[in-house]
Amino acid sequence: MVLTAHRGLCVYCGRSAAVTIDHEEPIANEGADVWWNFVPACEDCNRWKKGRSSNTPAALLYFSWSTAWRWGV
Repeated sequence: MVLTAHRGLCVYCGRSAAVTIDHEEPIANEGADVWWNFVPACEDCNRWKKGRSSNTPAALLYFSWSTAWRWGV
């Protein structure tokens, strides 16, 4: 069910098929291992994010660039 959320696209870049499940807030950063912390992600974004939170400045910059590229902004 998680992989079909967001029309089956990566929640971070929105341009690739989601083939992995990522913890939005990593377990290492006291994130919960519960369904509302799971998001669909492509392999590239999941690999890049690793143990980072999706709220870090580096992640926000990386993912905003990916989204801008997708929309041609």
